[in-house]
Amino acid sequence: MTTTTPRSRVLTLVGVVVVLVVLLAAGLFVLRAINKDRVAVIGDSIMALTDPVLRATLASQHNVDIRAVGGMEIAQMDAPADELAATKPDQVVIDLGTNDVIHGKDMATAAKDIEAMAAKFAGNRCVHLVTVNEGFFSTEGKDLTTPARQLNASIRSLALAKGYHIVDWADIAAKYTAAKEPNGSLTSDTIHPTDLGQHMLADAVRESVDLCKLVPL
Repeated sequence: MTTTTPRSRVLTLVGVVVVLVVLLAAGLFVLRAINKDRVAVIGDSIMALTDPVLRATLASQHNVDIRAVGGMEIAQMDAPADELAATKPDQVVIDLGTNDVIHGKDMATAAKDIEAMAAKFAGNRCVHLVTVNEGFFSTEGKDLTTPARQLNASIRSLALAKGYHIVDWADIAAKYTAAKEPNGSLTSDTIHPTDLGQHMLADAVRESVDLCKLVPL
């Protein structure tokens, strides 16, 4: 007759608990993968143009609420941001700053505006900040690379400090330009995305929000 010692009973119990925990975690992972996240998106004309493509790209995994208005600086989208924050979305994507650069706004002020807007969503699962294209010009032909880089540096520092995610549109655009634009231009005027640019931006956003959705709390 085999006698079970107290130690073996404890080890068996621990093993059962471990298996149950693993099964519970797997179940939660599957449930999260099946259920759609609610994703809020705030932007300017770049996101307004990308709106239909982004909705189609995210439709299978996410419910999307996009508020994007052409010509808007970061601070000018505070009211839509407040409205979206009140709905308590799972994730938020902020794609603003290009017009702050174009309008010659102080980049330190623009960086504070991004920080204040992102803070409205600090309690949500993920905040995604989209960098601005660094290779663009104003309608008068002024090179805006320097202020764009300054703003992006602040965006990246903020993301690092707060644990936000970066959708690095600036890096995507720079690498594509360096590759001699093999599939055509990303923008129509160095600012506004072409159909190709819209799809590439939407894909970058999708990768970021999909990853966030599946990461355990």
